[in-house]
Amino acid sequence: MINEASDLEKLKIPQIIYDEKSTIADFEEANDLFGDILDVRLNGINYISFHFMSSYCHLRGLEQMMYDLYDNPDMVHNAMRFFKVGYDSLIDQCLAQNLFSYNNDDTYHSSGGIGYSYELAHKDFIAGKPRTCDLWASAESQEMVQVSTDMHEEFVMQYE
Repeated sequence: MINEASDLEKLKIPQIIYDEKSTIADFEEANDLFGDILDVRLNGINYISFHFMSSYCHLRGLEQMMYDLYDNPDMVHNAMRFFKVGYDSLIDQCLAQNLFSYNNDDTYHSSGGIGYSYELAHKDFIAGKPRTCDLWASAESQEMVQVSTDMHEEFVMQYE
């Protein structure tokens, strides 16, 4: 929980640690068990969503977030900047470790859509090495439905 602005300083940017050896062992075990009846596939991260205000509300509460927009806007901006830096770091880590999988198939996206598309991956894609421009992603901020478009721009859109 974020009870006061200083609590934001306790948040840390997550580090992704991928254990390829264990992943391959688990995949091989699943394939041995189910490969005769199911198509066992090894997929990476194929669902990308960034919902910074939702993250803030989970830590602060929806009602308090509404008060913060008026009473403590600097704290909200600081939190949104932190979430953006953190999310950008997660994306960079996934790219560096080649953890993404293409999602232009029957992958579930956001509010119920699926990713079938002939326009993704990008025309100059590199097989087996998805980049963010090759993938579906989603962002939304349902928590902000009750505020003005100006406030939505100020507190959400500039960060997402």
